[in-house]
Amino acid sequence: MNDRATLTLVLVALVLACGTIFFERDVSTTNPPSEDQFDVFRGLKTENVERIVLVTGDRSVILRRGDTRWMFQRPLSDDYEVQWEADPDTVNRLVDALVALEQADRPIEGGDGIVWRDYGLQDSSDWIEVIYGSERGAVTAKLHLGKPAGPDATGRIFVRLNEDNRVQIVENTLGQFIALVRDGGIEFRSRNLFPRSDLHRAESVTLVRPSFSALVERASKTDGLWQARWTGAKRDEQKYARARSDFVGKLAADMQKLRVESFVADTASAEDLKRYGLLEPQANVILALPQASGGILGMFSGPQSADLRIGKAVDGDESLVYAVAQRIPAIFTMKRAFLDSLPEDPSEALPSKKLADVRSDEVTKIKLRHAGTTLRASLVDFNWKVSEPIEIDGDGPTINALLTAVTTTPYESIEWHANPAPKELGLRTPQTILTLYTKRDGSDALASQRIEFGKTFEREVPAAKEGDKPEKKRFVYARRAGDVAVRVYPLDKLDNAIADPMAFYKRRICQVNSFDATHVTLTRPDGVYTFEKRENDWYATSPFSLKADEGNLGGLLGELSWLAGEKVVAASPDALPTFGLDKPDYRVEVTVKPEAPAPAKTDDESEKDDAKKEPPKPTTHVLLVSKKADGDTVTWYGHAPGSPLIVTLAAGFGEKLDGELATTVVFPAAFQAREAVFERGDAITRLTRDADGAKFTFATTEDGPLSAADPDAARARFDALAGLRVDGRYVAHDAKDMAPYGFAEPWGTATVTDRDTRKTTLEVGGVADEEKHGKNRRYARIAGTTGVFLVTDEALAKAFADAASLEPKPEDATGDAPPPQK
Repeated sequence: MNDRATLTLVLVALVLACGTIFFERDVSTTNPPSEDQFDVFRGLKTENVERIVLVTGDRSVILRRGDTRWMFQRPLSDDYEVQWEADPDTVNRLVDALVALEQADRPIEGGDGIVWRDYGLQDSSDWIEVIYGSERGAVTAKLHLGKPAGPDATGRIFVRLNEDNRVQIVENTLGQFIALVRDGGIEFRSRNLFPRSDLHRAESVTLVRPSFSALVERASKTDGLWQARWTGAKRDEQKYARARSDFVGKLAADMQKLRVESFVADTASAEDLKRYGLLEPQANVILALPQASGGILGMFSGPQSADLRIGKAVDGDESLVYAVAQRIPAIFTMKRAFLDSLPEDPSEALPSKKLADVRSDEVTKIKLRHAGTTLRASLVDFNWKVSEPIEIDGDGPTINALLTAVTTTPYESIEWHANPAPKELGLRTPQTILTLYTKRDGSDALASQRIEFGKTFEREVPAAKEGDKPEKKRFVYARRAGDVAVRVYPLDKLDNAIADPMAFYKRRICQVNSFDATHVTLTRPDGVYTFEKRENDWYATSPFSLKADEGNLGGLLGELSWLAGEKVVAASPDALPTFGLDKPDYRVEVTVKPEAPAPAKTDDESEKDDAKKEPPKPTTHVLLVSKKADGDTVTWYGHAPGSPLIVTLAAGFGEKLDGELATTVVFPAAFQAREAVFERGDAITRLTRDADGAKFTFATTEDGPLSAADPDAARARFDALAGLRVDGRYVAHDAKDMAPYGFAEPWGTATVTDRDTRKTTLEVGGVADEEKHGKNRRYARIAGTTGVFLVTDEALAKAFADAASLEPKPEDATGDAPPPQK
């Protein structure tokens, strides 16, 4: 082999080696196919789609993503387009189809000689443009849609992306959306009729129905009041009234829920409106809305009103009606229920039924002007405090009852009048003016509502029961200040609104800790009586010594624990002479022991300081009471020094002051009795019962054997002792001579022994003086006391029944009777 041949072989080997190295290097550095290699829209994701434009011929739909929703635009001419919320379901299906769009077959490589007409892409009238975000910024991709990809592949079509020189073949998943555009794009629109969140902030509502036309608008921007005015179908009489505060809010809430059931026509031409009953609608509702929000959502929020027109019912389905809404150039169907909820009679539906359009628990302050007196009260720590005309606790239940009445009581009728109201209604100079103050949301400032009350009057109302005669009932004219409509309210519901301001004072004039009371002094026209507490019982100490009556003295102390008058008649001590309280008929003084001192301190200096302090002293509470008679009517007045109030007191309290002060219960522990011994002349009856009160025995001698007694008769005898009472007042509390009362030879005695072996003996004397005390009464006393009282023959007959009545009935006799005892 010569040198030339050797050199040639070496060169060939080098070429082959370089080729091998180059090939292997190229293979080793080539990237594998990416996941979106066959996607038509590279990098398109559900969350980065910003705008979609769908075009077919001269029709187009634009979908734009907002902060929280998709918005819909559809140009109808060069200078007019529809703007509305898009239907989220339809948009989501479209976005999913675009993201999932892949090449269904190998693309057809094009060149300068490619004939786009062959693929339907020469002048394509159907295309979709997508704008989406990527790492490189916003991407605009325009996809032209061409012919079906062959007769045997009708599910595929030819497409061209942007100005790409290739023809791609994809599944025809986008054709359905182009068809929606071709049909007018209705399905892209949201079925939510009013897709804005500010309907509840409407400034006014216009409601037109065949029988009337009404306008409900804000009367004030600060106090939340609404005014309604309307006319009948002939527009010949206009009426005004303060409107229900919840009317606009409820209507707005109902409109916010309205949905399209189905789209009927893509346009709202005069011919279509007439066809579906929308030229003369059953109802037309217009909400005047506040300024739209800013930004992209503000641009799509629509105009400053929400307008809905409701036509006739759908043939074949009475539950649906035809309707058209503002800025939706389409006629659709919706549920009839909304139409049925609209008022047919504005006089019943629009005016506020109540005097105040707030809840009673929202009121924090009131001002009441009545009979020349002004009352101001505020809620402080959940309690009402009166600051004018005097500073005093307010009566919470009375004030709350007033607030409940004016915020919940509906009117009976409305009297229509222009301002000023006729003089005969009493509202030019109201007898009462009530102002309610409530806190505004997010502010310390108070909103107010002023209510005026005019004259009261009486008229007949239908009987409550059929067949009864009509009854008369009292009413009062009232209105909110500034109203042109006067309402009539039942007086029995609002009577405390036209009461004297003193009715709202807390009527408590005395508060005594009766449990710690130690002494009582009662001064009344017949003398001065003193009492002291011994253990748990009260005893009179002068002018007689007897156990005190639990009902009268005990009842007085119980009521003094929290004594409140029935009515405040004055709020100044200067008025005491007017009610006889400068020289009262009764004076009650109650001394209460001091509270237990706090535990002594251990520090030496503190102990010295405590030693210097005076020990706490008892407290004495004083109550002054007078009574005035007017014919058969007696009124009791009360005043506690230190309180400005003069009040009327319950008759029952006054009767306790005038009542018997010594005990009227003959056997106070009779319910605990274990034995009772009755003596009349030579006859003795001894009656016992066990601790359970189930078994009874008796004997006819004091120490003789006991035998079983009839349970019913024995129990009746003990009950008679427990029920034995002093008849009326004591004849004498401190009788020095007992001879006139027949106790030297008593008619009978009854001795009761209780479970603690304490004995109480009743002595029954002679027949009471008939002229002084009436018939069928005897004198009686508790042995060892000087008090003489009366008992009736009827009560004695029950207690001193014949011993024979205690004999067991034959049918009740048993072998369980106790054996005779000694």
